[in-house]
Amino acid sequence: MIKEINTDGIVIRSDKYGENGRLLYFLTPDHGIISIVKHGFNSKKNIGRSILQPMNYVKLEIIEEKNKYKINDFELLDNFDYIRSNYDRIETILNIFTVLNKLPLNDLDGNRMIFFLVKKLLEATDKNTEFSSNNTKIYFYYQLAWCLGINFNISTKCSVCSSNEKLEYIDISNGNLLCKNCKSTSEYSFPVSENLSKILIDISEVKFDRIYKIKDQKDHIRKEFINMFNLYTDFHINHKIVSEI
Repeated sequence: MIKEINTDGIVIRSDKYGENGRLLYFLTPDHGIISIVKHGFNSKKNIGRSILQPMNYVKLEIIEEKNKYKINDFELLDNFDYIRSNYDRIETILNIFTVLNKLPLNDLDGNRMIFFLVKKLLEATDKNTEFSSNNTKIYFYYQLAWCLGINFNISTKCSVCSSNEKLEYIDISNGNLLCKNCKSTSEYSFPVSENLSKILIDISEVKFDRIYKIKDQKDHIRKEFINMFNLYTDFHINHKIVSEI
């Protein structure tokens, strides 16, 4: 049975396919990640070559037959020119896309939330003149957990005793911050630095287009966050999401 699909898509990956084709991966709001072979992609006659590039936001008309997809028509909605003018921004976005490509996106509501999270990521990165790669990655993965249904529960006070003591631990089982006096209340308490604790609080209170107001984090804080984040996602969905350190 042939089915016509009209959807928006963000190109998150493009691989060589055969002599002259490309295997394109689109993040969509209703179908998760779909892969489509575009034959003759590198041909000079292919007017869509510049449109179907990674990071581009497009409108798609797709034909589905026997679980295979074919692009029938497409239209460029945004190519985020400012991102492409800055190497750090390009590298950050493509690193995040690599993570997304490895996600098992099967939940319809989750797909839609992740799609709009990525769209906000691109819009904010393209719009803001100030940029921090580390802050962007930390914020994106923090919000990604929410899209996957395993959101953190960050507060400025210890989740057990409500004290204003330093929050030196996070409970991997529920995403709550703990003071050192309450770490023994959970067998899954994991130590976090004061800086990581602070940025977790900060990013829980801002929107994507305001993250430039948060102090730029150093590489070691990003690495500490990713280590904690992988423990957290592995506990909840048996999957360490981020491989890059």
